[in-house]
Amino acid sequence: YIRSLFTNLSVLDGSAGLSLSISGAEVDGEAIINNRKSKLIPAYELKVTLPWTGDVRDGDGNVAGTSKGKITLPYVADENHDEEPEIKFSSETEDPTSQRLKQAFLSKGKKAVLEQLNKFVADLRAGGPVAPGSKGAAEAAAAGQQASTTNGAAAGKVKLSSAKPDEVSAAATSTSKSSSKATGRSLSLQQSFYARPSDLYECFVVEGKIKAYTQSNAVVEPRVGGKFSWFNGSVSGEFLELEQDKKIVMLWRFNTWVDGCNSKVTITLDAPEVGHTILKLSQTGIPEEDKFHQPVYDQTESGWKGQILTRIRQVFGYGV
Repeated sequence: YIRSLFTNLSVLDGSAGLSLSISGAEVDGEAIINNRKSKLIPAYELKVTLPWTGDVRDGDGNVAGTSKGKITLPYVADENHDEEPEIKFSSETEDPTSQRLKQAFLSKGKKAVLEQLNKFVADLRAGGPVAPGSKGAAEAAAAGQQASTTNGAAAGKVKLSSAKPDEVSAAATSTSKSSSKATGRSLSLQQSFYARPSDLYECFVVEGKIKAYTQSNAVVEPRVGGKFSWFNGSVSGEFLELEQDKKIVMLWRFNTWVDGCNSKVTITLDAPEVGHTILKLSQTGIPEEDKFHQPVYDQTESGWKGQILTRIRQVFGYGV
């Protein structure tokens, strides 16, 4: 299936005299789907290599140079499904033609590769795909029917063996949306820091500090109504209230949640004594599942503890 997604894929369409196409895919690794309590849970770890050919044409449309090589995605895995994978571009020669094609691919062409890869990952995380008429197809259909019956959501279930990628995505969004809106969970955390309230307040509104402890890109508009994005876009939201050094209220979501689904996070900062701050965090409206039918609560709680609060302590020395 993944090979078919990259067969005769045009990555650069000839504009600006640059053409590049992919002729298939070489895949190493494994991908399995476990059926646990009527829920399909994927596990995969793959290396994907894409052979490419390309050419550069002059102003008259004549071929001025040709090249070929490989595009490699060394690690495509379930643990980083919500992150952009590493992409390596190599050519058999290091001539000017190859360099122009490389620059064009990295600036414009890799989007097409990521789109096809996202289709594969979305299908896999939704429970497929499998070859039509195979034993695996029958088992997947049976498991899907059982899950649908158990969840009372048989209508709208798409058989992945015959569905188009956009149909799979739509079905996953539809079923997840109903389950996410049906229930919303809450969590509360309280931790003490050897820091001033202003120090901790800045950890959520100052872009440079967020980049430092997340070790990733962040964009922050520290004003009421301002947007924010952490962990290279994996987390995003909007500031609802900002009370300097005391309180932050924000809409907050993972990018794997159903579109339009947001939780509400409230952070308060109290200083019982100089140099000692108690941070209280409450989060409401956490969905049961994301759009790939994966549990959300534990990931959210462990993310706050391990990826944010603990890193703030370690990076800035606020009471390690």
